[in-house]
Amino acid sequence: MIFLQNNETPSKIFLINCLCAIQQPLLRHDVASQYVTNIGLMIENHINLLVQNEVDTLLQKCGLSDKMQIFRSSTSELPLSERQDTSPAMLSECLKAFFGLVLGSEGSLPEFEQIQVPKLRSEACVRVAKTLAEAYEVIYQAVTDQQNGYPDPKSLARHPPDQIRTILGI
Repeated sequence: MIFLQNNETPSKIFLINCLCAIQQPLLRHDVASQYVTNIGLMIENHINLLVQNEVDTLLQKCGLSDKMQIFRSSTSELPLSERQDTSPAMLSECLKAFFGLVLGSEGSLPEFEQIQVPKLRSEACVRVAKTLAEAYEVIYQAVTDQQNGYPDPKSLARHPPDQIRTILGI
């Protein structure tokens, strides 16, 4: 499957696979339990970085990455709808691209096929989906907040967050 991929993705996946290969034979030995724990923490750290990088890449592709901080802390005097980078027209284009990735063609979201441990591969995919759903919920709440002055919020953010979570399978 072809998906949007950050340049660091292959090296992160390689490191995850290497760490899993090192960890696996150590699992049988009680004397190595601390090493197993430490390697597990390193794997977890690399999975977290991989997921965050992929989500950032997807949000950049939609034009939403740089807007997320604005949506998270919409404390300016100017309503979001009146700002150039979060105007209804600009946001409409970004959300159209976002929905295209989420609802659209198969293979738009990463599946991390190169991760050799199925549980980790599945976990990484679920984390990407959850993080995307959380990002959309932040946007949805900002758009539907009357203080932000969006004229027709339901046409801009058509899908409620729970519907996006369902579509993403979480």
